[in-house]
Parts: sequence; structure tokens; C-alpha cells
Amino acid sequence: MLNSIERTMCKYPQLTYTFMSFPNDKQGGIIIDDEILINSNRSQCQQYQDLNEEIAHYETTVGDISKQETIDDRQQEHVARSRAMERVINLDGLVTCFQHQIWTDYEVAEYFGVEIDYLRTAINHWKERCGILFRYKDYWIDLSRGINISRI
Repeated sequence: MLNSIERTMCKYPQLTYTFMSFPNDKQGGIIIDDEILINSNRSQCQQYQDLNEEIAHYETTVGDISKQETIDDRQQEHVARSRAMERVINLDGLVTCFQHQIWTDYEVAEYFGVEIDYLRTAINHWKERCGILFRYKDYWIDLSRGINISRI
């Protein structure tokens, strides 16, 4: 059975993937042309998060934005990060958590294979994008105090 990293890589066979030790453990990954380099010193959850962000850069970023010197660079970083979070912490997955009575932030983070801080950042992103209370398919999603979902 494939893990979340392997499943994600299979969806993008046009890319090559290298897991290697980086000199700086804070940097999770980088994409150079069609090759994604992932820092192997980081946890499995962090590698999964980093992989998705680098794939989002592949899909959306133009040029080298690594120095984050311009507003455009920072906007491209934000777009890629947002796209990665939406792919990993997706609304269908949140509904699945509700259906399987996965309630706490820690359980939801484990379900998605991410760190709790990443989950909370993604939830804040969804709040900014959709609002605190919104309808999704046959559900109300209320993000005012955690993740609360009810069937309509």
C-alpha cells in the first residue's frame, strides 16, 4: 500500500523526485525545472506538506522566486502555498472526517497526514476564502470555533 507521499508522486509522473539532506532543516523543498528536491531530514508529515507545495509551485510559479524580493515573488509563494493547502486539506476530506466522527484537530490532522499547525493554517485559509460559515454540497461548514460540520 502506498503512503501519502508515494500516492501524490504517482499523480505527477512527469516530475522527478529526490529526497536528500538539506543544510538547513527549515527549508522543506525546492523545485528546479521538473525535479522536486525534498529535505529528508524532516518528518514524514512535513515532507508530504513540502511535496504538495513544490508541486503547486510547478503548476503556478513563473521564474525563480526563492529570494522573495518582489511583491510578485511573495504573491506567487502565497498562491502555491494556498493551492497546496486546498489540495491536502480539502473540503471533501473534512466532510469525510465528519461522516466518520473524526472530530478533534489532532484526529483530523492525523487523517490528512499533516502536522497540527499545518491543519490550523489550512483552516484559516478556508476561513479567508469561504468565510466562517458556508455551504458545501449538502453540508454547512462552520469554522468559527474549530471544525464543525452539519448535514443540511
